[in-house]
Amino acid sequence: MNLPKDDSRLLLNEDQAAAMLGVSVSMLVKLRAACRHNAGGRQGPAYVKLGKSVRYRIADLEAWIENSIVHPATSPARPTRGRPRKTEPGNAIAA
Repeated sequence: MNLPKDDSRLLLNEDQAAAMLGVSVSMLVKLRAACRHNAGGRQGPAYVKLGKSVRYRIADLEAWIENSIVHPATSPARPTRGRPRKTEPGNAIAA
């Protein structure tokens, strides 16, 4: 059997995939359930179903990691809520 030199298409079992991602197997199960039920929350990496077995391609895990990157907001400081304080600008009393 000749395996491809690019190992990104190799299949990992749940334990291996969880170890690669640094999450528990139960977290992978929850992410799969979110995908199946089309929940609006987090969706997990693509997976391959072989009978009752679930496998993950390394390429799919890497793509999921890339798509999960959160970039900090570039907007200025968060607006304050409520009334301005006396010490905040724009609260001067007209004389």
